[in-house]
Amino acid sequence: MNSKEKLKLIVNNPILYIETFMRIPNKEGVVVPFKLTPQQKYFLKNMGKYNIVLKSRQIGISSATMAYVLYLTHTQKNCTCLLMAHSKDGVAEIFKKLKAIYDNMYDCVKLQRVTNNRTELSFVNGSQIICCSCGYKDVARGTTLRFAHLSEVALMGDTFEAQL
Repeated sequence: MNSKEKLKLIVNNPILYIETFMRIPNKEGVVVPFKLTPQQKYFLKNMGKYNIVLKSRQIGISSATMAYVLYLTHTQKNCTCLLMAHSKDGVAEIFKKLKAIYDNMYDCVKLQRVTNNRTELSFVNGSQIICCSCGYKDVARGTTLRFAHLSEVALMGDTFEAQL
């Protein structure tokens, strides 16, 4: 298999892409290659159109989701992803995790940012990642979302149900 075929294989497989091109700060703050755990791999391999994940804390599903969102926005043009949490603090944590993974991606694949603020990352290929807390009604209005991650939905309560 030549290098062009290997690259095509990696770009078409989110697990290989994440493990090849992404790095993440570990619990000690040291940046290490992003090696997915068995639970993260299982989640990424078995995702359907809609997924409700009931899990214990700290097994890395949010980190895997942030890496997957970066994979989508880096490998597809004009791809919009939404990250939503129950509170502004929750959004800030998710966005911090997303940016840490993005900032530590290898330069050979990292797309240049067009927008980089507290609620959005957008890239030169037209893709974007929007972050918001539940209750912000017009966040993705009129937008076709490729992927949405809703964190801590149980804590969104009536605000979430009113938006359905």
